[in-house]
Amino acid sequence: MLAAVFAGPGRLEMRDVAEPSCPDGGSLIAIDACAVCGTDVRIVTHGHHKVRPPQVLGHELVGRVLAGELAG
Repeated sequence: MLAAVFAGPGRLEMRDVAEPSCPDGGSLIAIDACAVCGTDVRIVTHGHHKVRPPQVLGHELVGRVLAGELAG
């Protein structure tokens, strides 16, 4: 799957990453759309002490639950 990956200050790369599996007690969501927020922009521009590359960014999303308690 394709993901926006923070690769270091000033570097946001589109990369192919492994398809995730559904964790125990969790949910697997097929992402239909994802946006970045101001915090993501600041991380890419300046870095952040809690975000170490490589890190997939984007947490504002629209999707469908494929597996887990809420699937269906």
